Order: sequence, then C-alpha cells, then structure tokens
Amino acid sequence: MKYIKLSVSITLIALAAMILVNCKNDDPAPLDEQQQAAKKLSVAWGAAEVLSSPVAGADGTLENLTLTFATTESFQPTTFSASGAPDFFLTSANSSWSWETSASATHVLLLNVSPVHEFTIEELTETMLTISFSFDGPIGGRIKGIGEYQVRLTRQ
Repeated sequence: MKYIKLSVSITLIALAAMILVNCKNDDPAPLDEQQQAAKKLSVAWGAAEVLSSPVAGADGTLENLTLTFATTESFQPTTFSASGAPDFFLTSANSSWSWETSASATHVLLLNVSPVHEFTIEELTETMLTISFSFDGPIGGRIKGIGEYQVRLTRQ
C-alpha cells in the first residue's frame, strides 16, 4: 500500500512539473502601433466615398478606387496596389508602401505610385479607412482637380 501511495505521489509531482513547464509564456510580443495599423490595413479597401474635394464631380473619378496593402507575417509593410482611379493612383508591379517615420502610424508613403505618392490616415477601423491626400494633377498635366481630397473606403 505504501508503495502504491508513493508511486501515485511521484506520478502527481511529475505531472504537476510537466504542466508548469508547458505553461510558460508562449504569447507573442505585443504589436506596436504601426504593426496594429498595418494588420488592419492588410486587405483590399474599396467602395470609395469622396468626403471632400476641390471640385464638384470628383466622386465619379474615385468611386471605383480600390487600394490593397500587403504586409509580412510580422505586419511590416510590403506591396501596394491600386485600381479604379489611375489618374490618382497609378501603380506598377513593384509598387510598395511604408510608414513615413518609425514613430507614426498615420502617414503612409507610396513607392512607385504616381501622381499621389503619400496620404494621411484620418481614421482606421476594422471596416473603414479614411484617407486624405494632396493631388497635384494627373499624369499628362490636366489642371482640373488639383487640391486636397478626403476619401472613405470600406473593407472588401
């Protein structure tokens, strides 16, 4: 009987030790502000609604805008693509995006994109992205539409 009690006690102690060893903190490091924003951004955004523009009728030139942001597994910016509004966002196969500074998750730089090559995130939720940007005119030099824009996009 003593032998059985001793065996059960040793088994319980070994089991408790295994549980404690396996319960170590395996949680990943918390995401910083930019990684959190990049995680939300890393989808396609479309169904554009022009909230403000320097000219009437800008809705028609931006309503088909779709922006797609890609990230690495650790939510670092990688590729960027846009469609539906080439007068504003003309991309190529090697277009990408990045944060303007390491301290901000609101100002986005677009590389190999023209004529708009940067924008500010005014609001970002799981389902909505509002951006503002300056438009200096389309490729080809048409003057109409130069100024500040604010556009709301919906997660696709």
